Amino acid sequence: GVVETLQHNGTLLAGGHSGEASQMSCGLSVNGFARPEDLMLKSGVRPGDLLVLTRPLGSGVLFAADMRGQARGEWLDAAIKQMLVSSREAASCLRRFQASACTDITGFGLAGHLFEMARESACAIEIFIDRLPLYPGVASLARQGILSSLQPQNIRIRHSIKDAENFSTHESYPLVFDPQTAGGLVASIAEARAEECLQQLRQGGYDQAQVIGRAVARTGSERILSLVNS
Repeated sequence: GVVETLQHNGTLLAGGHSGEASQMSCGLSVNGFARPEDLMLKSGVRPGDLLVLTRPLGSGVLFAADMRGQARGEWLDAAIKQMLVSSREAASCLRRFQASACTDITGFGLAGHLFEMARESACAIEIFIDRLPLYPGVASLARQGILSSLQPQNIRIRHSIKDAENFSTHESYPLVFDPQTAGGLVASIAEARAEECLQQLRQGGYDQAQVIGRAVARTGSERILSLVNS
């Protein structure tokens, strides 16, 4: 499985070692080279850009529920099917549409990574909370209080989110902070190109890709993220 995936992504398995542990595990360290002009960094977001997310949120909640025996099989199957799709083609699509910035959503959750992008780009970001794509079942599980063990750490960033308290009862609110396994890419795209980019992503297999926010000029406020309805 590892070798097949590496070959699909043009990567060579150059070596490795084994060890003993109480549980089975497998990990990789990836090294590569890139031309500086081809890199998509977190620091290029421009006011007026739209934020495109390529994959749903909620894997942290879903796997927490699975550990408690409360995740339905069809929910897990739907999420794993999405997670097995490589982000390689999504990255190529975003580059073709001249994404000004890009990062992947991992352990810090959507809010944590958007905070990094806004901070590095000297702008602010509005998150469209009503447009966030979610894996099946995760909103219901979150309402039951089933959350990742990393949720308390991630939710501390709510103090950097304007009007967070006004959306605390929204079904997607906990998922803004949910840590992701095999999370999607989030990229800033010029508004004039965003819709066509979204169509290309969906045609390429990222069928739940969505515009989830907008970059705006930063004001004097210390809170560089905000939650809004689109």
